[in-house]
Amino acid sequence: MTSEYDFAIPDTASITKIIIADKSPAKVTLTRENGIWMVNGKAPARVDAIAVILETLHHVDMKSYVSKESRPAVLKRLDVFGKHVEVYSEDKLLKSFSVGTETPDMLGTYMMLDGATEPFAMQLPGFNGYLNSRFFTNESQWRKRTIWGFDNRNIKTIEVNYRYEESESFKIVVENEMPAVYDGTGELIENANIGNAYEYLAAFRNTGYEGAIVNTDGIFAKMDSVKAAGEVYRVYVEPIKGDPIELKAYRVRAMPGTFDMNDQPRLWDQDRLYGIINDDFYVLIQNFGMQKITRSLSDFK
Repeated sequence: MTSEYDFAIPDTASITKIIIADKSPAKVTLTRENGIWMVNGKAPARVDAIAVILETLHHVDMKSYVSKESRPAVLKRLDVFGKHVEVYSEDKLLKSFSVGTETPDMLGTYMMLDGATEPFAMQLPGFNGYLNSRFFTNESQWRKRTIWGFDNRNIKTIEVNYRYEESESFKIVVENEMPAVYDGTGELIENANIGNAYEYLAAFRNTGYEGAIVNTDGIFAKMDSVKAAGEVYRVYVEPIKGDPIELKAYRVRAMPGTFDMNDQPRLWDQDRLYGIINDDFYVLIQNFGMQKITRSLSDFK
């Protein structure tokens, strides 16, 4: 019987893949690649979220048995609302189980191992709460809120194009660790400020976005209209190793009742823009957070 509530994995350092699926259906695959956890093979995962789920897998313990009277209802809710979890070490399946809803006292979570005959109320010793919220399937919630995250020594090309200030567009090409600066027409800038160029490359180590825009957000259905209005700028970064990442930025409508310095109604938000990463991931970005990225050609002359 003990094996039927043995959900814990003592050696979480050996875990290389976690798959979580729900009935919506939605599915997320977390993989550890060269020491970095990735979400669906697309982007780095949030370090804090990975730490929480590994802690849960390591310490999860039985809280109580499920009474005979409650068993049918618990099994039904596991079937309807349960999330299925698979944990691997390389190609070896370590554990597979379903995570259901919380117990009536909100201090436990119903779970059931694949192949088991009974569900159990499980808990995390020392933690007063339920565990199902730790096993989520929304990709955007797992992703680290970083747009580029490139080591400056791993950058090959940067292109920045401005719609409203085309003369300030520029391109930086790195060859043999030496950056060369070009204007928007491709003409080399002689005697460019190389110190500023090196500083600019370093800005791509950890530039993040404010939050993801998902299909449950009202603006998601309107993104085609947002894109049709034209981008404000785009930033394309090609690394030496890895895949290029491009950000396109679009205007956000100002909140009603906001005015400019001339007491005229504002049309556009002054602090935020919509961003689209590689044409398929929608985010909200802050102008303040992007100020090290949205430099001008003049800064390098």
